[in-house]
Amino acid sequence: MVPDYDDDDIVEDYEEVSTDSPVRRVNSAQGGPVQRPSGGVRPSTAAMPALSDEELAAANKGKITQKSAKMIWIVCIAVCVLGVGAVLVDMLVDPLGRHKAGPAPANNDTASGDNTPRMPPRRRDPEMSEHQKLAQAFGVEANKHYKKALGSRAYDFTRMAMKEMNEKFDTANEDRNNEALWAEAWVAYYRAEYAVELYYHVHNIEFKLGSFKPVPDFRDISQCEILTEEELKDPEAQRIQGVVQAISGDATKIGKHKKQLLGFVVSANVLDKEEFNASINEAKAALTAARESDEFAQQDVDYVNRDPRGPDEPPPYLD
Repeated sequence: MVPDYDDDDIVEDYEEVSTDSPVRRVNSAQGGPVQRPSGGVRPSTAAMPALSDEELAAANKGKITQKSAKMIWIVCIAVCVLGVGAVLVDMLVDPLGRHKAGPAPANNDTASGDNTPRMPPRRRDPEMSEHQKLAQAFGVEANKHYKKALGSRAYDFTRMAMKEMNEKFDTANEDRNNEALWAEAWVAYYRAEYAVELYYHVHNIEFKLGSFKPVPDFRDISQCEILTEEELKDPEAQRIQGVVQAISGDATKIGKHKKQLLGFVVSANVLDKEEFNASINEAKAALTAARESDEFAQQDVDYVNRDPRGPDEPPPYLD
C-alpha cells in the first residue's frame, strides 16, 4: 500500500551505509530532498540522468520553430503572387513575342522536304459564255412577270376553284356510294379547268403553232440555254415564260386529279344518272366554250379584272 503524503511533504529515499559502528547510518539516494508529484503518484526511486548539450541538440533536430514557419508562409505567398503576375504580363504585353502569328507558308507546287501538306489550288468556275449570260438575264426578267402573275385576281380565281375541287372530292370519298356527291366533284373538276383557261385569257396567253414555247423552269440556266438568242432577248417571250410558269404547277395537279376522279365517277354510275346530267353537261359546256371561243361568264370576267391584291389583303384561297 502506497502511503498518502501531503503535497508539501518532502520525500527522500535513503540507502543504508555499511560501517563497523553499531549506529545505523543512511545516505540520500537522490542527492537531496524532492517534491512529491501531485495526484498521489509515488515518485520514482530511479534518478533521471541529465542530458548533455549534444543530446539536446539531437533531440531538437528536425523541429520547425515559429519564426521558421512564418518565413515559409511569406516565401509561398511571394511565389504565388509573382507567378500570377508573370502569366498576366506574358498574356497582355507578350515581351518575348511568342504569340505573334508567323508568316503564312508559301503554297507552291514544289515538293517540300518536310512533307508539309499543301492546300490544292482553288478551282474557279468557268466563265459564262455570251449565250449563258443572255439565258441568265432572261430568267431575271421572267421572274418579274412570275411574281406579278402570282398576285393577280386570275391566279386567285384559279386557286379558289382548285380548293373547291379538292374539298368536293374529299367529301365524296368519305361516302363513296353517294352518286350526288360524286356528281358535284365531277362538276368542280370542270370548274377548275375552266379557271385555268380564264387565267390564260386574262394574261393573253395563246398556245398555237409557231408561238413561243416556255421552258419548264426559267431558274435553271441550262434549260434557258436551249432558247435562241432572239427568244432570250424578246420581252414578250420573257413575259409568257413568267406568266405560264406561275400557273403550270396548278394546271398539272388538275390534270392528275382528273385521272383519280374519273374512276370513282364511272364506278358510281354518275354519268348514267339522268338527274345529274344537267349540272355536269353545263359545266362541261362552259369549259368547251372557254377553250374554243374564249367565252366566259361575265361575273367571272369582272372578278379577274379587278385590281390586284394589296399588301394587306390575304389570298382568298387560304383558310
